[in-house]
Amino acid sequence: MLNNHSFATERCIREGWHNNVHEWVYYLLPTILRRGWGGQVHTKASHWRLLSQARTNTKNPPLPSVHLDPLDQSKAPQRLGKRLGERA
Repeated sequence: MLNNHSFATERCIREGWHNNVHEWVYYLLPTILRRGWGGQVHTKASHWRLLSQARTNTKNPPLPSVHLDPLDQSKAPQRLGKRLGERA
């Protein structure tokens, strides 16, 4: 689960509080579903740790929550948001 904590493309169209998304704890879903395992990724080190865990724990599907910067996005959504923002 890639989590940038916001609607990043919509933020390019119109900035505001409505772009902030309520924080969900997706990495706990495996506990509710009683299948798989989850974890959080905030750094490269935690990414490698969870990747290593996934390689050794092949019987249970992983659900990592990868935390990204709210403005982290590729150029294409930025261009789209800017164009749509000019029309809004």
